[in-house]
Amino acid sequence: MKKRFNQRFALFMAILLVLSNLAFLQPQVVDAASLENAVTITALDEDGEEVLPLTAISIEEGDTAFDVLLQAGEKHDVEIAYDEYDFGNMVTGIGETTQSDPYFWSFNVNGLGPEVGASSYQVSNGEHLFFSLTDDFEPSITAKVSAIGKNGNEIIPETEVTLMRGASAYGALIQAAKKNNVQVDASIDDTYFTFINNVGETNLENGDYWSIAINDETLSASIVDHKIQPDEQLQLTIQTYEPPSEDEETPAEEDENADEKTPQPTITDALMQERIDGILSYMEKNNVTIEYGNEWWLWGLANTNQEVPASYVKSVKQKVKELDGNFGNIFDLEKVIIGLSAAGKDASSIEGQNLLDKLVNHTQLENPTVNMLIYALLAIDSGQYTVPDTFRNQLVQTILEYELEGGGWAFFGNEPTADITGMALSALAPYRDQENVKGAINRAIDYLSTEQDETGGYGTEVNGGDSSEAVSQVITGLSSVGVDPTGEDFTKMEGNLVQHLFKFKKDDGGFSHLKDDESSSVMATYQALLALNAYQKFVNQDGLVYQFPIKKEEDKETENPEDGNDNQDPDNPEDKHGNEEPKQDQKTEVKINPETTINSKKQEILVSVKLADTQNVEDNEIVVIEPNQARKQVVLTAAIDHGVLQRLVEKNNDLKIDKGDTQLLIPTKVLEQLLKESKDQKIEVKLVKQEVKRAVGSVYDFTFMAGTNEIQHFNNQEVTLTFEVNPALVAGLDPNKIKAFHFNEETNEWEIIENSTYDTDSGLVKAKTDHFSTYGVFENVQTENISAPVRAEVSETTNGNGEKLPDTATSTYNLLVLGIILLMCGVLFFIRSRKTQL
Repeated sequence: MKKRFNQRFALFMAILLVLSNLAFLQPQVVDAASLENAVTITALDEDGEEVLPLTAISIEEGDTAFDVLLQAGEKHDVEIAYDEYDFGNMVTGIGETTQSDPYFWSFNVNGLGPEVGASSYQVSNGEHLFFSLTDDFEPSITAKVSAIGKNGNEIIPETEVTLMRGASAYGALIQAAKKNNVQVDASIDDTYFTFINNVGETNLENGDYWSIAINDETLSASIVDHKIQPDEQLQLTIQTYEPPSEDEETPAEEDENADEKTPQPTITDALMQERIDGILSYMEKNNVTIEYGNEWWLWGLANTNQEVPASYVKSVKQKVKELDGNFGNIFDLEKVIIGLSAAGKDASSIEGQNLLDKLVNHTQLENPTVNMLIYALLAIDSGQYTVPDTFRNQLVQTILEYELEGGGWAFFGNEPTADITGMALSALAPYRDQENVKGAINRAIDYLSTEQDETGGYGTEVNGGDSSEAVSQVITGLSSVGVDPTGEDFTKMEGNLVQHLFKFKKDDGGFSHLKDDESSSVMATYQALLALNAYQKFVNQDGLVYQFPIKKEEDKETENPEDGNDNQDPDNPEDKHGNEEPKQDQKTEVKINPETTINSKKQEILVSVKLADTQNVEDNEIVVIEPNQARKQVVLTAAIDHGVLQRLVEKNNDLKIDKGDTQLLIPTKVLEQLLKESKDQKIEVKLVKQEVKRAVGSVYDFTFMAGTNEIQHFNNQEVTLTFEVNPALVAGLDPNKIKAFHFNEETNEWEIIENSTYDTDSGLVKAKTDHFSTYGVFENVQTENISAPVRAEVSETTNGNGEKLPDTATSTYNLLVLGIILLMCGVLFFIRSRKTQL
């Protein structure tokens, strides 16, 4: 009886936890029920992108993994292609992703490949299946798993497991449990997918539940929906809620000294700028990168008049190419459109795709949630894009139809929430002169003023209490519709909205989710930045934070009419006349996909280039090696067979090695030298990331090995080095002083490369050199005091790219949300239990 109660209770908690992640996560279904006998399944392409979304499938006795794959494909209208053999069926394609040498479809169960194929493997309740397109059929991702009981006893001691790339955290748990002969009791439903009921034979009392964390940060999604990354730590601990006693004071009862309030600062331009500068400092300290997936940071950065790094547009172009412009998740598409607008780029013409057309015709708008509509309206207005009038009008009208009685909006339910209402105001701001819109805005303003409590914030249970994110959204929304968030209607006993937001500021310049949280939250901080931007624009009457000036793509031929002479070799008269060799900027690039191996512990990636990898390479092309996840590693080694080198020279090809934050372009002349000196042996090109204080961009040590010989000089020929610059570190600096330097090991000093140039538009520094050493980017002032380089070490708490914090708030935010929800539901179950007994 107790176990049945715990299972139902845990499932109910899981559903509510998903619902509690309101404003910035994908919408979730709320009417899920536990499936009696089921598995989960997903499929990933070679880049780890989902081609078959995570799906729960009910199973019957004798069902195979291949049966489950077909059911999931039918459920999502994803075609499954396969060949039939005597030994069973072999999958050749899932959706539009088909296998081709060296990539084949791998079948895995709970993180590892079974001994039989998918059509022979009979599935069991609770298993997670995933198919992945890969050229590596050996487990390569190492993680650590632990499960700690209520009294600190180790149910699963810290255990290292090695899984297939793309494996889930659930797979890691199952494999660690097997190693320790511990059973895992899990249930599956259509919404939260997999929920952990119990680990081992732990005695769970009413209200106990297993909390799941990755690297000490509470997991915001289902354990089966998190893909394990190298060296992550999966931690399970038991949490318990305490029901409130009947004689507890209600929140309305005030303390006798409640009238003794802390004086609040006067909101001045200087104070506002100080808070914004603090957030920019926070971004610098936490190595925030502005690239695809980090749109919120980009929107805030663009509104501070900082340079938007070219890395964002580059990463989006790559993603658009990969997806052919077809973003399955509408939120990703909407945020990218706003992001491109913030970067000054036209989202209606990016890599040959019109993302506005993709948005207008997106299937998720057939049955939208209110935040889909809000983001869609913000997106089409972010660059004042041309879309059908009926589409724009329908978005406005549908948002108005979602208005709740008494004013305001909510993600779900019949009670409005401050955060969603603030977002709706931001979206409707350009239409506030329309009578029907004006009425809805006024009702929302009244609701927000009435709902604001005496602390100056909005204490809602679903957000875990008084959250800074809700305050930020209200400030942004009010400022957008021309209402002063510091005005009389929004000034309560303990201050106005902006003053209240400042109470969440932490010593590192970031903002926390809840006032009493010890550390800053990523989500809270980037929303606070946008809120402060919005208020500044309101004060200065300087427009809206979600609208940006964009420029059309100019004709590249007229953009740099003199570029044709940039690469002439003054020592080569034939090159001057352009009679022989095409210049590098005239050569087209072709990307190859050689075999790649990652050593997660050492943070090293090895790329093995074989002759077959270059079979489709034409004459006079730049061959590009750009391995996935290279940016996240400390060391990139490209091992190039002698035959490959010979073919590149014969075809007059250049070679580019792109690690993400640095690039190396090797011209044919240097490849010829390497070919001669390698003496029929392979060559190795090694890029090792370095750490140097005062560097404002990437720093790398470059090495050429031809056989056993190290080559440092290139016979007066030059290679081109490209380095990514950290925008936060160069903000306010003279662009002319951003230069590339090399480290002179004899003098132990950094020396400037005079030919290096910094492009503020791309955020890149380029330099040419005729020898290898350690190179990096610095400001050209007092470089004699810069320390010697040391090899970079990747912290376990980062993702290998310095991105210490994820895209959404996870740790304190979700834990506190869960605590409040558990508290509420404990009372509900307690009352129901009493009634049943009576």
